[in-house]
Amino acid sequence: MVRVSEEAAETTASHSVVRAVYPKIVGRGIHMHPLAIILAILCGAELGGLTGFFLAIPAVAVLTVTYRHYREHLAAQALDAPA
Repeated sequence: MVRVSEEAAETTASHSVVRAVYPKIVGRGIHMHPLAIILAILCGAELGGLTGFFLAIPAVAVLTVTYRHYREHLAAQALDAPA
């Protein structure tokens, strides 16, 4: 009986560390705010279950990069437009 509670405590502790550290690590790699990552994971899990959980961050990263490039494109067009 004691063995089961030790494993449960270890699992709970490891999940807590992953939940606290994972958004910061991933956010640095793809330049996203940790809250945006948490929201993406929650929305992905709600909409797509386990598949959505794993695909949420790549999908949001693609959308973020696309939006940034679009903004740069608009800024470049504004500079090239005649006054």
